[in-house]
Amino acid sequence: MPQSPPLPKVDYKACPLECCTFRAWKVTRKSRVFSSWRESRRRPTGWLQPGAKVAGLTGVHLTFRPDKLRMLRNIPELKLRKGDGVLRLMYQGEGYAQYWSNGNYFPSLLFIGDDTIETIQEGRREWWVQVRMPDGNKGWVLVQDDNFDGMDSCG
Repeated sequence: MPQSPPLPKVDYKACPLECCTFRAWKVTRKSRVFSSWRESRRRPTGWLQPGAKVAGLTGVHLTFRPDKLRMLRNIPELKLRKGDGVLRLMYQGEGYAQYWSNGNYFPSLLFIGDDTIETIQEGRREWWVQVRMPDGNKGWVLVQDDNFDGMDSCG
């Protein structure tokens, strides 16, 4: 496997879903609100209850451990060869993602077909979103278990 970029990799203003949009969202699961997405500054400030409406303002995506992938065929224009290790950092939606291989960073790349790459090991990531709550206060929430509805403007 290739050596990874410095971790955790932080992507600001991240909305890593297909058709992802910061706008009005509905809370679908009880969700803890925090003062910050940064672990060193994070303290709980409250809860969002299912059914509440919030405004999604921005997001921060953290890649702690990228997915480990292996090339199944050559892609000469990217200098990738069959058998090369590739790291997938942040998924961006519609099949696009950030990748790292052989010391090269690919900020937005689409690998087409099941014959291109195979996943060897899943990584670990977090996506934090800042929301404005019904009372006007702002807070940070970890996106997990489909805790918001309305993030996808295509659906």
